[in-house]
Amino acid sequence: MESTTADSPTRKSINWKACLNEPQLQLLKLKAEKACRRLHEFVVQAWPVLEPETAFVDGIHVRSICDHLQAITEGRLRNLIINVPPGHAKSLLTAVFWPAWVWITRPESRWLFSSYREPLATRDSVKCRRLIESAWYQERWGGRYQLAGDQNQKNRFENTQTGCRVVVPMSSGTGERGDYVVVDDPHSVDQAESDAERRSAIEWWNGSMSTRLNDFATGHKIVIQQRLHEADLTGDLLQKVVTSCSACPRSSSQIAAAPLRSAGTTREPVQANSSALKRSRPPTLPVSRSP
Repeated sequence: MESTTADSPTRKSINWKACLNEPQLQLLKLKAEKACRRLHEFVVQAWPVLEPETAFVDGIHVRSICDHLQAITEGRLRNLIINVPPGHAKSLLTAVFWPAWVWITRPESRWLFSSYREPLATRDSVKCRRLIESAWYQERWGGRYQLAGDQNQKNRFENTQTGCRVVVPMSSGTGERGDYVVVDDPHSVDQAESDAERRSAIEWWNGSMSTRLNDFATGHKIVIQQRLHEADLTGDLLQKVVTSCSACPRSSSQIAAAPLRSAGTTREPVQANSSALKRSRPPTLPVSRSP
């Protein structure tokens, strides 16, 4: 894939915008500003760039995840757990769209991502890079930063404003540090019943990964997973008062909506009726819950 760097000749946005009349140009600027201000709006507009054959279907789960991630970005929440069933685009929202959106206004931010299967983390890293290098993204925000030509790889890419997105293997330690430390599926479904495997993942998070924040006073830790066992990583963390929990179980008797806290910690989940999830779920989309 050809990468967009600071040394790239001319940005595609120049010729493309020249073809627009004034009302069209103003509409483009308005939509870009809306996407810049709200993560959910960014996802709506960016979805066809990565999933052109899959229609975007909105839902309470999509909005809840976006609202919580935006609250993290704005400093209204410190840490977050997202518990969702598989196949609801939790990885797309959190590991692909979110860092690309944050870099629009905070390109200096640094990100660490991990998963029990490194190829899954690499897949999302490639998708995030593809989104940033897309004509759609470059036309709107290409002037704010570019990807650094000497650090533009599948598992690690940096930008010209000192920001970076790095995949960290669970099988090894890391000397990297980030402003956002994210693990997406810390447990394998096949090994979830193994006490040793679960404990290994928990000890890795508590003893290695979660200590890799640049600043413990302002950094953020995010855990994304489907619940596999009462004693999985989410279960361990919920024994401690550490996070806001956004959860969307497979089945729930009601939809409970509560406002986001402006600061601090909450463990109250927001639940979504399983039939409501099915109605709002496209072929591959996100799920979440709000406190």
